[in-house]
Amino acid sequence: DEQERIQRKTFVNWINSYLSKRKPQMKVENLIDDLKDGVKLLALLEVLSGERLPMERGRVLRRPHYLSNCNTALEFLRSKRIKLVNINASDVVDGKPAVVLGLIWTIILYFQIEENTRVLEKLGQRYASPSVDRRGYASSTDDDRSVREGSISRKTQEKWKVGAKKALLQWVQAQVSKQLGVQVNDFGPSWRDGNAFLAVVNSIRPGSEVTTEKYSGLVDMESMRHLPNTVRLETAFNIADTELGIAPLLDPEDVDVDRPDEKSIMTYVAQFLHRYPEGSEGRGQDRFQSIEAQYSELHVWLHEKISWFDAMHQTRGQAPMDYKEYTKVLMEYKQKEEIHERLRQLVEGSSQVGISADAWQELDTNWQKVAAQVRHWQWLLDTGLPGDFGQIGEWLNQGEGLIYGDDIPTQLNEEAAAVLNQKIEDH
Repeated sequence: DEQERIQRKTFVNWINSYLSKRKPQMKVENLIDDLKDGVKLLALLEVLSGERLPMERGRVLRRPHYLSNCNTALEFLRSKRIKLVNINASDVVDGKPAVVLGLIWTIILYFQIEENTRVLEKLGQRYASPSVDRRGYASSTDDDRSVREGSISRKTQEKWKVGAKKALLQWVQAQVSKQLGVQVNDFGPSWRDGNAFLAVVNSIRPGSEVTTEKYSGLVDMESMRHLPNTVRLETAFNIADTELGIAPLLDPEDVDVDRPDEKSIMTYVAQFLHRYPEGSEGRGQDRFQSIEAQYSELHVWLHEKISWFDAMHQTRGQAPMDYKEYTKVLMEYKQKEEIHERLRQLVEGSSQVGISADAWQELDTNWQKVAAQVRHWQWLLDTGLPGDFGQIGEWLNQGEGLIYGDDIPTQLNEEAAAVLNQKIEDH
């Protein structure tokens, strides 16, 4: 039927958005036929998980090889404690549409939605989502006030310990809560007129403008209220693709129907959650960037600072004895420290954040190098103070050196406290 056709197309586009990141790239043309041998299915799981999986390869693969690959894929999913209901390797190899669609939806649900909502839970979600009453409407709660006051209540954090569908809906409602006239109560009719998509895009990238054959101007509900649904949908999809990096899985005609396919819309919307899990409360420079942009920004900054410190050591033998210069670098360091910590929490909370294990290890190693250089620079300045001040600076820096030692457990527990107490006594 029509919904199955749209679902197949959406799932193919979603799969290809990840297989295109693989080297060498792969592409699925026909969802049912192209997954039968299990090769592209395993390749998809490798990209999503960042893990290497055993795979039967070769120019001539036969049914036993197909079954082996599909069984490997299913066993991998079970190892992630993913429930596979009425899904088996032989049905995938035989190309049974209901089974293949169910399998891909299960993969999307876990890697694209559930893992990212767990990230929200791990982060404590920096803002409260609107509460959802029995009708599903968003309403203001005490949680909104707690966020404005700079605190997050236990009740707010508990909201993210819910089913994937409900958690994704709450995330959307948190993005569009301030957009006048937009209520998102489901992943069906609420999205038909395009305003919900515009509201999500606007919450992340406010003030965008677009010029097309059908519309030219600001991308917001007020400016576009007299336009057809398809124009609003096309505009939202275009901005999401070109400015936010959201793959265009849907066409306007797929959504502007009486009963839009719920799974297709969830799959598309989940991309926003994946790339912008913390949403966008701020404006201008304070607006949260995508995970990839944050990683790139920190990666570039670390290489610049490592090169700068290396140049200082080669020309002067050490960092300059200039407190103003140190303060400037320290302020940059503190700003980047927030990004490093946010990325660390995201990487540890989910394998599906677009940063491979090797890339994170390289980034974290460079972070530790810069952190050590900054601490050493502080030591040089403190110990260079005149008279007793220099001795106090030396003593303080020795104490900090003990605290940063590798023998302190990373978990803040009784063992860590005991080690720290002993170090303080020794110092």
